[in-house]
Amino acid sequence: MFTRKAYSIEGDHSISELFKLKIGGIDQWLYIRGEDKRKPVLLMLHGGPGAAQIGFARKMQKRLESHFVMVNWDQRGAGLSYAKDIPASTMNIRQFVKDTIEVSHYLLDRFSQDNLYLVGHSWGTVIGLLAVYKEPLLFKRKRQIIPTCFQMGI
Repeated sequence: MFTRKAYSIEGDHSISELFKLKIGGIDQWLYIRGEDKRKPVLLMLHGGPGAAQIGFARKMQKRLESHFVMVNWDQRGAGLSYAKDIPASTMNIRQFVKDTIEVSHYLLDRFSQDNLYLVGHSWGTVIGLLAVYKEPLLFKRKRQIIPTCFQMGI
């Protein structure tokens, strides 16, 4: 039997929470971990659609937790956020982008920050780029260190 558990992190300012949140009208799950909840927030957008990562995120992101408040979100219909009664009409890119923006607003309010980092894997990159396009001020921007594909002639 699987258990839903947020594994603790030692420290006065640490955070480790696994919880559901109403996003886009349905319950969706977030797993938030970090050694210092005052650090910048980094929202991970998993691939798929449907390739949730909450179940194994803790192992792969351990080193990042000292630099960021790491947020893993099982998107609608994936992992812990799966439910048989999710309307099929809401399983579209537009809704996933709205959900991403809603999650981002929640995190910024919760951690009193102006913007956050966004990392997308595969499908997560698609909805992440569309969310940045729609509401760019929600997300941090860094000067690009690696040459773009255009600069490299690709």
